[in-house]
Amino acid sequence: MFRATTLFIVGIWAAAPFADAALGESKAQLQARYGRPGESFRIAGEDALEYRYKTFFVIVSFVGGKSAMETFVHQDGKTPLVAQEIEAFLNISFGSKRWHKAADIPLWTLGGRDRNSWTAIAAYYPKSPQMMSPALGVMTTTYAKTHGYWPKI
Repeated sequence: MFRATTLFIVGIWAAAPFADAALGESKAQLQARYGRPGESFRIAGEDALEYRYKTFFVIVSFVGGKSAMETFVHQDGKTPLVAQEIEAFLNISFGSKRWHKAADIPLWTLGGRDRNSWTAIAAYYPKSPQMMSPALGVMTTTYAKTHGYWPKI
């Protein structure tokens, strides 16, 4: 069941637009942060690993050996993320840099208000019909643009 849930979440990530670890970290750095990875698979042609961290699954996609997209979901697959958890994941993703939240949708950007200055984006979908579980995702803007996840706001 766990593998099916993981693969479903990964499939949704690959099909529709959507954070904890510092984006850009290597597999060794992520292992130091989260411990040994569990499942490994491919997402959109890239290596991906799944970690268990506290009460979360952290699914990480790598480009060139560095973290480019990270997804966070409670291990029970049902519990929504609370604002403090989302804030903590965003703070870990890029240290003390300030994320900007969109006014009308659960989307955060890093790097300023101008789309050309963004370095990362994050989105949370607590009740999306496409998602099996409430999930938060963070990715670099390069990854978002390359994989068709760039927001249309």
